[in-house]
Amino acid sequence: MEKPNYISPCGRVTLYLGDCQEILPTLKADAIISDPPYGFGYDPSRNRKDQRTQKGLSMTDRNWKQIDGEAQAFDPRAMLCAPIVLLWGANHYADKLPSSKRWLIWDKRDGTPSDNQSDAELAWCNVGGSVRLHRQLWRGVARAGEENIASAGEKLHPHQKPVHLMAWCLDQAGVKPGMTVCDPYMGSASTGIACIRTGRRFIGIEKDPTHYATALKRIKNELAQGDLFLDQ
Repeated sequence: MEKPNYISPCGRVTLYLGDCQEILPTLKADAIISDPPYGFGYDPSRNRKDQRTQKGLSMTDRNWKQIDGEAQAFDPRAMLCAPIVLLWGANHYADKLPSSKRWLIWDKRDGTPSDNQSDAELAWCNVGGSVRLHRQLWRGVARAGEENIASAGEKLHPHQKPVHLMAWCLDQAGVKPGMTVCDPYMGSASTGIACIRTGRRFIGIEKDPTHYATALKRIKNELAQGDLFLDQ
């Protein structure tokens, strides 16, 4: 069995650096909540040296490399191994998922005009219920919430999700405090941060060493703020 690369002192967070296809079958979780590579070929690699400015603040866009797996069609069936499953980008592979009436919508424009990127992102969930909508601005350097450039600076991952969005997902999926959530494509660990803040346990898996290092740093910084649920 694969050994974790990090276990938090409180025992509520476990992180793996490796391939989720090898590690996930060895784990048990109450929920899988993730933003996997969609397989639609998105390549964020660029070499921009110009800076964008927002309210006197500037940021140089990173030269991201393509996420491993983006160029291949994604098969989500290995993710359907937990009682609760929520997967972002599922409109790209819905034909491989069981039918569900439960879809979550993230409105990334929040009243601003459309551009050449999608206005929203969709998540499939196997838990029954109605379609729900979360509005949070997320376009370029214009990001609402704690990830705004004024407080957080540059993005940490080309597909980074807001922590507030992922906390909303936990509630919408019915993940109760104390349950264990696994994110097989951890990225920058937004789901992990949301779990720490809301009293859920977290298992994160990330294949890319650079993104793993980012996630580990965020997790440690968050735990250093104090865990309100340690004694529960």
